[in-house]
Amino acid sequence: MIEEDIPNNPWPRFTVYHLTKASPSQVAAVFWDCERDPDYVPNCLSVRLLSCPQPWIHDGEYTLKMPFFLPDEVYVSRNEVKLISPEVYEISWKVLRSRYIKGCSGNLRLEPHGESTILCYSNLVMPGSRIATLLRTRAGNQVLGTVSSLVQQTEKEIAKNPTLMERQLHEMENSLAPAPRVR
Repeated sequence: MIEEDIPNNPWPRFTVYHLTKASPSQVAAVFWDCERDPDYVPNCLSVRLLSCPQPWIHDGEYTLKMPFFLPDEVYVSRNEVKLISPEVYEISWKVLRSRYIKGCSGNLRLEPHGESTILCYSNLVMPGSRIATLLRTRAGNQVLGTVSSLVQQTEKEIAKNPTLMERQLHEMENSLAPAPRVR
């Protein structure tokens, strides 16, 4: 994990690289199926799809368990999936509304690497309060946990639930933006 300090922001941009034995499309399909996040993402209590303005864009409402006695975080994120080139996927997100943060954006880029896939997960959160400085370490741990859990979930589905994986691949492929037309 790399932490890049951002001027005037108490939290850095967190970037995590991870290698997995799954294909880029398999990892992208698991990530794109966000309603299943509570099954494996640490501290994720629920995800509900709110809208799909385009097949490759969906808005989801996420509920996360917060530390201490803070009320749960509820936020809406716009997620977009793209096929950058054959076998290179990128899923980006931007938080539209949140209880605790001013802004958040990031992306997951998936590229083949031999028989494996290299994940590059990058996330920048702009906290909404000064107390957020105290949660910096927890934020980094959440990012690491999310990436590790995504890899574990993908590998688990490949080995133990190929039917679910096929459904997720089909749904993600149907969501991909059409190729731009050359004029």
